[in-house]
Amino acid sequence: MPAEVQGTVELIDVLWLSGTEVKCAFEVEKSTSIYSGILRLQDLSLTLPDLPHLYLVAPDEREREVGAQLKRPSFAHLVNKPHLLSFGALEENCLHLCQFGESREVLRRIARSF
Repeated sequence: MPAEVQGTVELIDVLWLSGTEVKCAFEVEKSTSIYSGILRLQDLSLTLPDLPHLYLVAPDEREREVGAQLKRPSFAHLVNKPHLLSFGALEENCLHLCQFGESREVLRRIARSF
């Protein structure tokens, strides 16, 4: 990877890779700033423009905060907005994801868009 991509990639909590290609990125925001998680994902998206899957993973009780941040004028223009994967949705669907999830596409079915 080019140095600028490597520097951005190193800041992301979880990456889904296929070989050396980044397919998905996840920022886990249990108690840290939603805003900074969105910025890290957007930096990655600008560095890797073909990256279609960006996720904020957060507790259910932070859903309103995630929505409020993603609706800010600073983020309103984003083409590749992150989706929310709530802890509850992951927990509720974990068994099915493990049994029937054959690709990262299945995550969009349980993710929330804003």
